[in-house]
Formats: sequence, structure tokens, C-alpha cells
Amino acid sequence: MRTLLTLKYGNKYTAEDVNKIYQDTGGEYNYVCLTDDPIGLHEDIKVLPVNAEYGHWNKVLMLGLKDLGDVLYLDLDVHIQKNIVDIWNQISYIPTICYTYWKPKNFPTSRGESIPEMNYLGNFNSSVMLWQSGTCENIVNGFLKHEDYYMVKYCGGDDRFFWHEHYPMKV
Repeated sequence: MRTLLTLKYGNKYTAEDVNKIYQDTGGEYNYVCLTDDPIGLHEDIKVLPVNAEYGHWNKVLMLGLKDLGDVLYLDLDVHIQKNIVDIWNQISYIPTICYTYWKPKNFPTSRGESIPEMNYLGNFNSSVMLWQSGTCENIVNGFLKHEDYYMVKYCGGDDRFFWHEHYPMKV
């Protein structure tokens, strides 16, 4: 099973943004939206409740979802321009995440590299992630063990958590 997963909380994005991803991919996958407001979502999109208080940190927690098969997560500001069928060939036993090749040359390029004026920045972008459900509990459990600490330390976001905590990631 191939699942296309989205996250909608608060009011930054709308049901139309979720539905657009459904339409742009032809409705050919299993669709799941983690949301605090399911009103207006296409009837073929399964809804799972999400705690809006976690905000973007739900991207870490979603890695713990089970029984979804191969999962492709897309942020709601991602624009699909052509068929995405080939992206599924990148599925691996470790999660795949985007590497931010577009960042400046002086940006840290190695995980663990420290540049004082860039503390806790990272070179991952979790706008697109791919993984097999049921294989990433170690990441979720590690986060939950010290969630308050990580949310303060990496206040800029989950991308920084994924980069600096050295969980295996394919780019």
C-alpha cells in the first residue's frame, strides 16, 4: 500500500490545499490527513486527529504511524508538477528526507558540524519525506523521551531535530 500523508492544523492551510494534492495525484493512492479540522476534505481522504499544540512537531510524531505501508509525506505548500510514481522507488528501511542543496555555501554541510553563528541550523527539509510505516519508532520514542527539551533546543523546527540528533536518514 502507498499512502500520501499530509498535515493540516491551525488556519495557515485549508481543506482545499489538502484536496489539491489529492487532485494533482489523481486520487490513485491511500490518502491520510492528520488534522484538527477535517471539514471540507475530500471524502476519500482518511482523517486522523492531530494535536495542534505540537504544530510542526507532528512531523516527528507521524513517523510512528503504523499500518500505512509506504508513506510519502508532503507539506501543503508543495506543488506537484508531474506524476510522482517514480518517487516511490526511493523507499528504504530508513526514512528519506530532502537535503537542502540551495542553502548558502557557508552553511553547515556535515551533521554535527558547528559554526557558532549558525548553531542548531541544519541541512534537512522535512517538506517531503518518505518511509515505511512501522520502521521509525526509535525516532518518535527518542523525541518523546525529552520532547520539551527538543522543542526548546530546536525551536526553529523538526528539520533541526532530524539533522542534529543523528537518526539515520537517507537524502
